[in-house]
Amino acid sequence: MKRYQKVIFVGEDNLCESIMAEAIMRSIIDERPLEILSRGLVVLFPEPVNSKAVTILENNNLKAGKSYSQELKETDITEDTLILVMKEAQAQKVKNTYPDLCDVELLRTFAGYQGDMITPSGDLDNYQEVYEHIDLLVKAAARKIFEPIDQQTETEAEMEEEEIRKQVGDVIRQVFEETVEEGLREEVSQITEEQKLQHEKELEEEYLSIVQKTAEREAAREAAKESELSEYKILYQEIKEKNSRTEQTSETSDPETKEN
Repeated sequence: MKRYQKVIFVGEDNLCESIMAEAIMRSIIDERPLEILSRGLVVLFPEPVNSKAVTILENNNLKAGKSYSQELKETDITEDTLILVMKEAQAQKVKNTYPDLCDVELLRTFAGYQGDMITPSGDLDNYQEVYEHIDLLVKAAARKIFEPIDQQTETEAEMEEEEIRKQVGDVIRQVFEETVEEGLREEVSQITEEQKLQHEKELEEEYLSIVQKTAEREAAREAAKESELSEYKILYQEIKEKNSRTEQTSETSDPETKEN
């Protein structure tokens, strides 16, 4: 089904049926991007809209889109316009006047029914019956017109939602990456600090080891000196004692020399 951006309800004089159809369609389009108009084929000058049609619309909580009739002109029609006419003869006239300019359909046929629309006349009850008939046709036609619009809107909404999800995902990913990066920096900083402390500890241990080894070497040298001194003392004592014994022996073995 083609997507339309404008729907024009066209009647003979744009005073009654097309006015009702326009008001009904306006009441159900919601926020859909769809322009709704009504026009007439024979409008010699702007005439006030049929007062009974206005009353019927008001009785059904609707309001006519304008107060005076307007003639259909070429400037009203675009490539994405759908013209829905009230009677078959009007459809043929539009096609002859604007060939290949846009899509032209009989409202009843487009809505899935056959034949021309009833022309209102007489009292308000008759106008109410025509209104109900138009209301049925317009709402049936609206389902076909709205379907491609709603599909595209849904697609656009899904694309927008996907884009939002992507943007949110990008933000989350960026935050995650920044958090991880910050964590890595902190971890590297912590590792660097730990390495620094470990290095300082190793240097301290190496220094203490050198001090200890130096002290041990000094102690060993002192011990060696003490041992050497002790040996010297012992040797000196032995020599002294030996000399003393030698002197005593000499005195004992030479008495004459002692007497003289």
